[in-house]
Amino acid sequence: MKIHYLLFLFILVSFHAFSQKEGKNHVVDLLDFKDEEVLHASFYIDNVVDNRIYKENIGFAQKGPFNKVVPAVFPDSFSVTLQNYFNRLLPNKNDSLSAITIRINQLLVSEKTGFASETGTAVINMDFLKKKSGNTYYLLDSYVKSITKNAVMDATSKHDDRLRELLNDGLNQFNENIAALSKETNVISIENKTIISLLIEGVPPKEGFYPSFSELYRNQSILDSGLKEKKRKDDKLYFESDNKKEPSFYAYSNGSDIYLNATIYSEDKHYIKTKRVDDFLLFNDTFVNENSVAALSFTFGLMGALIGNQNNNVLLDLSTGKYYLLSGSKMKALLNGLNKNLFKLYKKNDRNTEEIAKLLEYVFENTPAKEKAKAIIRS
Repeated sequence: MKIHYLLFLFILVSFHAFSQKEGKNHVVDLLDFKDEEVLHASFYIDNVVDNRIYKENIGFAQKGPFNKVVPAVFPDSFSVTLQNYFNRLLPNKNDSLSAITIRINQLLVSEKTGFASETGTAVINMDFLKKKSGNTYYLLDSYVKSITKNAVMDATSKHDDRLRELLNDGLNQFNENIAALSKETNVISIENKTIISLLIEGVPPKEGFYPSFSELYRNQSILDSGLKEKKRKDDKLYFESDNKKEPSFYAYSNGSDIYLNATIYSEDKHYIKTKRVDDFLLFNDTFVNENSVAALSFTFGLMGALIGNQNNNVLLDLSTGKYYLLSGSKMKALLNGLNKNLFKLYKKNDRNTEEIAKLLEYVFENTPAKEKAKAIIRS
């Protein structure tokens, strides 16, 4: 019996030591592919713009015998790694080819362990831009897609393959349609050092579509989207395009209200109406069931379904682009400091965004330390 115990202890210590050697991160190497996979295209990539909200990692992996969750990262900086990959994939650069900038709004990997297998997922959201002048570009096309594949033993080792599959598919689709996409109508800027005009008091949102949070942040919309409204249902709008391509814009505004694209945080394909409260947009929708921004950095986007979704009150921070779940405990901390009866009122209307918005406005107007209230929301 003692020998069995010592053997078990030895195995446990060995597993722990092995896990320690696995390191704190999992490195995803995009450059580990054969040169014969080079694409023949009518363009090359001259610049990669990192437009992600969460930049700390590119998702997560599970390492070691106990499937310890660790951040997934590139071996080099995000933009450098992708630029090196595109340089190998599209090595030809000459005056006869179009110089294209790729802007990455989202790029994530994740995995999930089942009873007898593991599932690996990759998600990407990228824009194809053509330079106009300075920091001004033409938005030619967008590519948004996710893939999920099962692995009998280990999904971790195939994160690079899944990302390459998405990147290659996006490049091939763009190459096939580049002639039709060459119209230079939608103009955007990638300059971040501009006035946050949407946060200026009294400035309404501009009518049109916002390709990413960056455009919403600067209140710079585009009207020529190729989309038309399909239907309305409650606080939801549905759009479609002539070619039935799913709309990939971050948000839409009718000139007064702002609607957020649900595909940014779930697998739903609608735009949800929001209520403006100070520097936040409040909405209630099927959202990642996690009360942690750290977790959102791993699961944000189309992968939300992997950890289970439920309807939640959510605040989008217009100063950062980060989402915060407005949990009951946060509302209790915000309201009880003013009047305990207010929390009872919240409990009766915890899915009514109009009433919750009024309560939040009351908090901001009557809390001496307004920034403390915001800190509770952002915690």
